[in-house]
Amino acid sequence: MITKYILHGGFTRKDNDLNTSFFNELTRDIPEDAKILMVFFASGDEDKTSTYKEIVEKISKSKYNSQFSFIFATKENFEVDCNNADAIYFHGGNTPTLLTALKDFGDIERLFVGKTVAGSSAGAYMLSTYGTAHTSEHIRQGLGIINVRVICHFESTELPPSQTSLVEINSSHLDLPLVTLRDCESKVFFK
Repeated sequence: MITKYILHGGFTRKDNDLNTSFFNELTRDIPEDAKILMVFFASGDEDKTSTYKEIVEKISKSKYNSQFSFIFATKENFEVDCNNADAIYFHGGNTPTLLTALKDFGDIERLFVGKTVAGSSAGAYMLSTYGTAHTSEHIRQGLGIINVRVICHFESTELPPSQTSLVEINSSHLDLPLVTLRDCESKVFFK
């Protein structure tokens, strides 16, 4: 079974054509009555209610929307919810927080088979092999589900990657393709 992955450069909450295209792509290949798992683990302990509602509203406006239902992911039910979902959306935030939240689940790629999986910013970094950093200095290793190097918020004036991590990502692991994602930009991969 083929799994569709969408890496997004960040800032999904902005209203623009790039984000509209991203949410359309997220919903393009899923059933009319699909269950979409909404993962906000990268947000840490902050209140996620308003952001969750805002993203659900954006997905619901997708041109492919029919009767989608949404599940708010919890660590306690994560594996079961992944198994029951048709699509999984990883919201951005803090990459180390997201990676820490997922470490107890082992090889999570097994939970994604045959689904559409989207990761924005921290979610894209988590899905990739290596990514730049924004709140720390050096590149970070993701889970390597998509075997690429990623720069999210590429050329961003709001949240640029650290200069050190940009130098490192451009000069190491050159056997892996480099994916640059500007704010709100996305790219699709199949595996």
